[in-house]
Amino acid sequence: MESHLKACQCGGSFRKGAAPRCPHCNQKLSPEFASTYVEANAEGTSKGWRWQKSWDGLYCIVVEGKSVEDNFKS
Repeated sequence: MESHLKACQCGGSFRKGAAPRCPHCNQKLSPEFASTYVEANAEGTSKGWRWQKSWDGLYCIVVEGKSVEDNFKS
């Protein structure tokens, strides 16, 4: 699938299994640390929901309002 995707506007590429990166320092974001703010902003947390603390199986993630849509090559 990766060969069918456009490059990222930052010059990077989208890869299966890659962790999201910080838009400031380009380091991989820790899913364990991210769980603190993911769970703090999720409605289901008050009902016992907890995040998996892993990037595996995620369909979408938005970091600081940045997202990519329809990044398939023509």
